[in-house]
Amino acid sequence: MILPQIAGNLCFAIIVLMGFIESVPMELEESAYMDGCYVFQVYFHIIMPAAKSSFATVAIFSFLWSYNDLFTQNFFLRVPKEKTITLLLNEISSQAGVDYGLMAASVVLIVVPVLAVYILLQKHIIKGLTAGAIKG
Repeated sequence: MILPQIAGNLCFAIIVLMGFIESVPMELEESAYMDGCYVFQVYFHIIMPAAKSSFATVAIFSFLWSYNDLFTQNFFLRVPKEKTITLLLNEISSQAGVDYGLMAASVVLIVVPVLAVYILLQKHIIKGLTAGAIKG
């Protein structure tokens, strides 16, 4: 289940991160080289801190796509013990005579991890959105 999700999200992550890293000004890297930094120092001290917002964006989108990917989960997870909570919600909602209390409780259980990931990564996303808004 993990490998198909990685393969599916890796192309999106590469495209987004490559676009952001290409937009980092070359002058920043050149000034770091002139100050005596090595390639890895430039990467870890200049590029990585600048790319936190794009990493947060990729992390949120990849998490949400993997978490909500009902088709892949339905295809690979056949044993009832291994089913994810989104598959269980699908089974609850597709049965005749839906128990709305059970469905509401399961929806709350599904939404809590998504909100937790968003709250943890929210400050990086807001920084990324406002970084290019001000010229100076």
